Amino acid sequence: MLYVGLDLSRKRIDFHALREDGELVERGALPADPDGLARLVYRLGGHDREVLAVIESMNGARFVHDQLELAGFEVEIADAQRVKGDGDRKASAVYAKAFSENPEFYSFYRSLEAYRAGFKNKSDVLVLEPNADFFKYLKSPGKGSK
Repeated sequence: MLYVGLDLSRKRIDFHALREDGELVERGALPADPDGLARLVYRLGGHDREVLAVIESMNGARFVHDQLELAGFEVEIADAQRVKGDGDRKASAVYAKAFSENPEFYSFYRSLEAYRAGFKNKSDVLVLEPNADFFKYLKSPGKGSK
């Protein structure tokens, strides 16, 4: 079996082809048009192996999928938006659980987010009173109170 990862963009198709043992067989980039697909099939079909291709794309994947299937490849489409959405949902559930079990952690986490937002550039400057809430976790690690 030859495993092929395809990253599809408007102008080109980047690909990596690996053997079952993970050894790189071939990699490259071709135009994202019918001629480019024909060249891809020709290049990868010459390895005398079944091919499993996975397409990572948000647009145009169906055309590429259908053309590669016609050439005898087994083809799957990895939906990047759906995968990202699944990850975001899982992360939200973990945060919600942690925050509900430990409100002090939630307060600390929000403070870290405020620090990150407050210091986006090296040239950023904040002018604050020494006893400002912004500093409460820096002054007493582990103790969120003033």
